[in-house]
Amino acid sequence: MTSLTYMFKEAFNNFGRNALVVLGAILAVFISLTLTFGTLVFGEIVRVNTL
Repeated sequence: MTSLTYMFKEAFNNFGRNALVVLGAILAVFISLTLTFGTLVFGEIVRVNTL
């Protein structure tokens, strides 16, 4: 159990050290998912409104 505790402790320490990299990765995923699902929704709206 101590190795699991150590692993989480080190993971959160590294998140703090590399906050800018973590923020960049989160933003990149958010933007790509937003564009992907936005495209899907837009395509569905166009499909429904054009017979």
